[in-house]
Amino acid sequence: MLLAALLGGTSCASKTPIPKKAESRKSPQVQVINWRWYQSSDLFFVAEGKIKNVCKEDLDQVKVVFSLYDKEGNLLKNESADIKSKTLGPGKVSLFRVAATVHPKACLARVDFRDFYGDFLTVDRKGESILKPMTTP
Repeated sequence: MLLAALLGGTSCASKTPIPKKAESRKSPQVQVINWRWYQSSDLFFVAEGKIKNVCKEDLDQVKVVFSLYDKEGNLLKNESADIKSKTLGPGKVSLFRVAATVHPKACLARVDFRDFYGDFLTVDRKGESILKPMTTP
C-alpha cells in the first residue's frame, strides 16, 4: 500500500466486485474514449486512457478504479487514483493513469470511475466489453 500511495494511487483491501447498479442507470455520466492496460515492469501493471464527461454537470475529484481478474472472472485486486483533471466539466476530456502491483493470475481488467462521494459513475463503454485482456506496451 505504501508503494501505491507513493505512486499517487490507493489500494483497496476489499475484494468486493464492482457493483452492477452503476451500469444500470439510464444516462451515462462519463464515456471511455480509450484505455489499455499492460505490464510496465516486473512489479507493476498500468492502466491508462481518456474519459469524457457526457453529462450536464461538473464532476469533481473523479477517481479511476482499476480492477484485475483471473481467467474465470474472479476479482483479484483493485487500485484507484485521481484522474488528471480535478474538475471534469461537461464535454471535457481527461487522461487517467493508475498502477497496480502485478498479480500472477491477472489476465483480465476493467476500469470504473467514482465521484467525490465514492459513488460509481455510469459509464458509456462505446460497445466494448467490460473486461479487457492485457495489451503489449
